[in-house]
Amino acid sequence: MQKEQEYMKRVLFLACKGRGKVAPNPLVGAVIVRDSQIIAEGWHHHYGSTHAEVEALRQAGSKARGADMFVNLEPCSRHWEGKHHPPCTDAIISAGIRRVYIAHMDPHPYVHGSGISTLRTHGISVSLGLLADKAHALNEVYTHYVRHKSVFVHLKYAQSLDAYIATRSGEARWISSRRARKHVHELRATYCGILVGSGTIHMDNPSLTVRHVRGINPQRFVVDSSLRVGDSSTFVRLAEDGKSIVFTAEEREHCDAAMRLRDKGVHVQTLPRDETGYLSLSALLNVLYHKHHIYSLLVEGNSVAVDGVCLTVIEKNDTFFTVEIHKTTGNKSTLGSLQRGQKVNLERAIQAKARFDGHFVQGHVNGVGVVQKYAWHVDDRELEVLLPDDLLQYCVPEGSITINGISLTIAKIKRDSIMLSIIPHTHEQTNLREMEKGRLVNIECDILGRYMNRLLHFSYLAHLNIPNIHENKAIYSSREARYSRATYAVSMLRKGKMIIVVDDETRENEGDFFKPACTVSAQDVNFMLHHGRGLICVALQQEQAEKLHLQPMSSDNTALQRTAFTESIDAAQGTTTGISAQERAFTIQKIADANAQGEDFLRPGHIFPIVADAQGLRKRRGHTEAAVMLSKEAGCVPPAGVICEILKDDGTMARWDDLCEIAERFSMPLVTIGDLMTYIEEKEGCEDTLRQHGVEDILLVSVPGAFEIPLACKELIRNKACDAIIALGVIIRGGTPHFEYLATQSTRSILQISVDHHIPIGYGILTVENLSQALERAGSKQGNKGREAALAAIEMLAISEALKKHTADR
Repeated sequence: MQKEQEYMKRVLFLACKGRGKVAPNPLVGAVIVRDSQIIAEGWHHHYGSTHAEVEALRQAGSKARGADMFVNLEPCSRHWEGKHHPPCTDAIISAGIRRVYIAHMDPHPYVHGSGISTLRTHGISVSLGLLADKAHALNEVYTHYVRHKSVFVHLKYAQSLDAYIATRSGEARWISSRRARKHVHELRATYCGILVGSGTIHMDNPSLTVRHVRGINPQRFVVDSSLRVGDSSTFVRLAEDGKSIVFTAEEREHCDAAMRLRDKGVHVQTLPRDETGYLSLSALLNVLYHKHHIYSLLVEGNSVAVDGVCLTVIEKNDTFFTVEIHKTTGNKSTLGSLQRGQKVNLERAIQAKARFDGHFVQGHVNGVGVVQKYAWHVDDRELEVLLPDDLLQYCVPEGSITINGISLTIAKIKRDSIMLSIIPHTHEQTNLREMEKGRLVNIECDILGRYMNRLLHFSYLAHLNIPNIHENKAIYSSREARYSRATYAVSMLRKGKMIIVVDDETRENEGDFFKPACTVSAQDVNFMLHHGRGLICVALQQEQAEKLHLQPMSSDNTALQRTAFTESIDAAQGTTTGISAQERAFTIQKIADANAQGEDFLRPGHIFPIVADAQGLRKRRGHTEAAVMLSKEAGCVPPAGVICEILKDDGTMARWDDLCEIAERFSMPLVTIGDLMTYIEEKEGCEDTLRQHGVEDILLVSVPGAFEIPLACKELIRNKACDAIIALGVIIRGGTPHFEYLATQSTRSILQISVDHHIPIGYGILTVENLSQALERAGSKQGNKGREAALAAIEMLAISEALKKHTADR
């Protein structure tokens, strides 16, 4: 498969050569391979030119017969009206190609799937999905074009157009590296058009052309409702090439400034105003697409932070500036609910050579918080903000956080909120003085906290192509990291969140969305259907399956992983067809009902129960067993969990890198079966550990306190009731006036008994401050003395037996 990937990488490289020249057609490359050697190559050079597959076949000639073809997009199978090019599938079939590797299906409805079907009908083997993600990203403009018939907009922000920034003295200075500037020009060469506001023309005087790389200059568009563009600007001086276009207000169409620009060769066009009084951006995009045939647009401009949200300025005059807010940004922040006249905090991007220290604010809002209270005193103000769990996890005392673009220090962390101290100057100079209970505020968490979380919970080192990634990454595969990820996932499940569970690379190497059945809602089911696309199943224990009279789906289970499917079911009451998300959720909740009976379900149905192995993950490391184990940890009784496989957009299975990206996109914890095994081992108590090591005859003896433990040990030895003893207990400070003496004496007595009677004693006596601390430490990773004591006792017994045997042999 490694060779095949190298061939497909070459295909993608060839396809990129058509950037900026083929729109609205897709970027396509093709190579033909015979006897592990590339014998021909081709790519789509420009709109109307020969297709990549045909060009490669012509180059290969008769050598193509029996060879393999690699192409990044599904070959077309129809003759397009008005085009002189025959279908590529006809050329492939005629050339005698043996196998075709296709990275991505063509999203065009006239082609989607038909090219693959045609090839297979003629006996050509087709392999789909090789480097599919990279192929999809390469043609995202084309995909947007065929699906939405609108302009694909790429926003470049946080940097002035030509990578200069205007200083106070009016000088222009670079603030970016040569590599970054080259990337900007590569983008310009790729897109059909480039759009800026009049403020950018006035401040930066950009050329908006392609330099540093080979490429065609895009059409240049400026939004300027007041027609402030000066005659001496580079934009106007370059107008002789016919690519400089200004959009202004309808009332400015025949003004002197418009006539002057037209005389210079600039095309001046008008746009209506929207309900806010500004030029209509929707009308602008409509004109660009239908009149100027702009299929992709690069938007460049200066940045400003509005209440902590980094936005691009597209228009500016002496009294106001205009920014464009994406729908996602509006929904994620408070900007979507701003009212006319409402005060906001404003901050410009850091200037060249400016001093930088303290807290780094990006302007990338992570979510919204709610003001609980804002109290002020003589010397300071105190602000309390309620935060969602996914943001609260990044907060630490004395750490930094950004509220409405204001960098503040966290004074205290409560269960679901944070306390912030506000100095009088900050109170007077920002809109914090208008805060009141219930007010929504934009939250940007500290960047270091966010990146540390990514490092802890996701494997971003996977892109380094390290062999056996799970075993060789010290950070990712360390026992502490595995336990931490599993613990975090369990905590999120207990809060009603969904997670992703990934099995071993050596098994299925697949990921499932998971949530305990007792907490599943119709929205959860719909999410799994939409983003998972797999089969929605409910994992449960054998006892629950028997109680519900669920029979095996097949009497002879020949499934690859021996997955124990039962007959499918629907709830007998409360459902109609049973297929909707709401009705499937109802059936799932019924399965998780401790009072449910077999007669409460219809057979067959739309929910697929799976019975977990009785020995859990120790016997079978599958999603089914993981779901039952996690449901137990989440407190679901009876333990039952919903799982749904995760597929990619093209229908192929999502693998490790894909799953990490999905987890990040939805801020969802991701755990592996290996993580869960570590969690189980760390959480195991004394008895679990003993049985795991083959000890079956276990006698449990309870005593009233730590002082009685040595007495109980002596009695067990006197009755010859055991081969080894494990002594466990908790001493609470303040529970006895002789705390230190009791702790020391109990431990000393246990050791003395072990020495005097030649019997192994593994002990673990916790000393804690209070009962809640004792309960918290019992069984946890930090205080699991039971498991440690069991292992110690087993080890000591083995050593003792070995010494006895050695003495007897002598």
